[in-house]
Amino acid sequence: MKIKKYLGLFAALVLVALLGACKKDPVSPKTGTISGTVGVPNVFNAFILDPIPNARVGIYASLSDLQNDRHLKTATSSGTGAYTLSEVAPGAYYLDVWKDNDFSDDLSSGDYYGYVGSTEPVTLTVTAGQTATLNIRLEVWP
Repeated sequence: MKIKKYLGLFAALVLVALLGACKKDPVSPKTGTISGTVGVPNVFNAFILDPIPNARVGIYASLSDLQNDRHLKTATSSGTGAYTLSEVAPGAYYLDVWKDNDFSDDLSSGDYYGYVGSTEPVTLTVTAGQTATLNIRLEVWP
């Protein structure tokens, strides 16, 4: 009987020692975030963006996906024009913003539209554990 008692005590001590030695390393992040604001140029100062609420912000894996509106993930801008796309896998993405002003479900005249790039869409890079901050200037679609 004493052997069982000592074996139980020994097993408990070994278990405590093993648990103490197995401290977990901090988990490194596996995804990144894209955030910022969307807006249109202020009528008095074009360098200031007036926020656009309820605009769709989308990310795309390729230029073809962007051109055919096959988004990977979307977010909607808040009343202040702020948006956040979280838990984005590291990589290169295209990003566009669209505000459907006439509720037609198609990009049409009078809608607001913008993308990353000055004259044509370019990719942005998402890094694990990082936040890419992008403020997007929208223009009226002709």
